[in-house]
Amino acid sequence: MLNLHTLIGWSLSGIITAITAWRYVIRTRNPDKLPIPYMLVGLFLTLIVGLQVYFRDEFVWIYGLHTVPVVEAVKNATLP
Repeated sequence: MLNLHTLIGWSLSGIITAITAWRYVIRTRNPDKLPIPYMLVGLFLTLIVGLQVYFRDEFVWIYGLHTVPVVEAVKNATLP
């Protein structure tokens, strides 16, 4: 699950860059209209981000990722 989360996270940076460049091209050609394929890719991007949030929630709430060191630091008064 962690490998998939990492892969999707790095892929998102490329996808967001590509969709931003695509939006720039669309705005230079016709700023008043968005094509349907662009909107579908935006919906797909939203679903991928939602999947990332789900994975993050799994790591925090089910596996306790990064929570134990924070709790210990608070107990030892090493965290301001």
